[in-house]
Amino acid sequence: VGIKSKKSYGKPNEVFPFQVVVCDIDGKVVPNTKVEINSTLTYWETEEDSKGISKSVSKTENKNFNLNSSEKPVEFEFMPEKGGSYKLTFVVK
Repeated sequence: VGIKSKKSYGKPNEVFPFQVVVCDIDGKVVPNTKVEINSTLTYWETEEDSKGISKSVSKTENKNFNLNSSEKPVEFEFMPEKGGSYKLTFVVK
C-alpha cells in the first residue's frame, strides 16, 4: 500500500487527506482491492484515585475504515475528533 499526504500533522475536526494506492511487488497498480485502515488514538487524561491524588492515565480509542483501490490513487479523508497522537495502519485484505 502506498500512501501520500500533503501534511504531517493535523488539528481536531479538520480533514486530513490521504491518497492511497495498492501495488504489487513489481510496482504495478492493483485495482479493486480492499484496504482496511485502522486508526488508534492515544491521549492522556487526569484522574483522581480514592485518596484524591491526581494521576495521568494513558487512554486509547480505535476506529476502522475501509476503501477499495482503483487504477488511480483513491482519496481518503481522515478527520481526528480529538487532540492526541494518532497511528494509522493501512492493510491490504
